[in-house]
Amino acid sequence: MNNKQNFSQSGQDLFVSYLINNSEQRYFLDIGCYMPFDLNNTIYLENIGWNGLSIDILDLKNEWKKRKTNFKSVDALKINYDEIMNEYNFPQIIDYLSLDIEGLGFRFEALKKVFESKRQFKVITIEHDSYRGQEFLEKEAIPQRSFLKEKGFVLVCEDVCNSKNPFEDWWINPKYITEYEKFICKKTSWNNIISKI
Repeated sequence: MNNKQNFSQSGQDLFVSYLINNSEQRYFLDIGCYMPFDLNNTIYLENIGWNGLSIDILDLKNEWKKRKTNFKSVDALKINYDEIMNEYNFPQIIDYLSLDIEGLGFRFEALKKVFESKRQFKVITIEHDSYRGQEFLEKEAIPQRSFLKEKGFVLVCEDVCNSKNPFEDWWINPKYITEYEKFICKKTSWNNIISKI
C-alpha cells in the first residue's frame, strides 16, 4: 500500500496519481468538488504539483481561498465546458476528470456536456450511487457506461465500493494509460484496489 496521505473519500487521488506519474504538467477537472480539503479528490494532486479547476454549484469561494486551484461556483449542467477550460488555459488532453454531483441522472447529463468540449481525458472517476436502487443503476451507471465505452474508455474498476456500497466507476483511456490490468475488478472495496499500488 502506498503510504502517502490521501484526502479523497475512497482513494481516487492515489489511484490517479499512480496511473499518471510521468508528465510534468498535469491537469484535473473536478466537477462537484464541494469542500476544499475534507474528502476532496484533488487536494493531494494539487499538493504534488497538479493544476486544475474545481466546480461546485454551491458558493464556496471563501472556503477555497486556501487552495491554489481555481474554484468556480456554477451549475455543472448549464455551463460551456469548452469556454471555461479555455478561460483557464487548459490543454486539449486532461489527465483526470472527477465527476460527483447530486441528483438522479445529473451526473450523466454533466458527463455529456463535458464531452461537448472535445477535450480528451486520461482517467475518469464518476459516481453513480447504484447502491441506492434500480433507478440509479438505470439513469446513472448504465448510460454512463454505455457512453464512455462508445468513446473508447475502459471500465477498470466497476462498482467501486465504500462500506460495501457500490457507488462509483473508475475508467481509463487506453490511448494514454496502458498499464492498468492489475486494477481490473468489479464490486471491490476501494481499500483493496488501492492496496495494489
